[in-house]
Amino acid sequence: MRTVLRFLVFFFLFGVGPAARSQVFLIAKLDSTGTGSGSTAKGTVWAVLSADMSTLTYSVTYNRLGSAYNASHFNHSGGLQAITFGTSNTATGQWAGLTDNNVRDLLRGTVYVNIHSANFGGGEIRGFLNVAPGIGLSIKLDGSQASTASNGKGTGWVYLDSSSARATWHITYSGMTSLINNSHFHYAGTTKAIG
Repeated sequence: MRTVLRFLVFFFLFGVGPAARSQVFLIAKLDSTGTGSGSTAKGTVWAVLSADMSTLTYSVTYNRLGSAYNASHFNHSGGLQAITFGTSNTATGQWAGLTDNNVRDLLRGTVYVNIHSANFGGGEIRGFLNVAPGIGLSIKLDGSQASTASNGKGTGWVYLDSSSARATWHITYSGMTSLINNSHFHYAGTTKAIG
């Protein structure tokens, strides 16, 4: 079995031309599972592993931490890779110079994102990155898309199952100027409510 697996990995990495290789879409939901914090904070992560497997481009949003944010990172077998948040609860960036071990960890689902706060120095919320089980799409939310002056931002992902009959999504937003009263997807000139 391992010999067959090694052959398939070798074939897809080296036997398939560059035009046939594609990026890998990874997703995570962040919550207090595994942290022991009991926090109700939530978060969303999407990440794209480049076709040459050297760079991970990502977006992370968290909301409702129980105390002030103080650090965040990707946790992997080789250590930590910082995630830098600016003035909002959304961070976008790239983790460049991935090693073979980093890529292995990402594809095995052993890399997690950890968000630390003042009250939970070991991490208030976290979530493991996993390869999306279908066709994955990233979501970036901000006020300019709605032609408003809102400072609200968000990160989300959606994936279609292999039959394209079912869509699964996860979205986290923060910085809204008022309570949310409606949300929906736009497609083909119609809308679909998000429940």
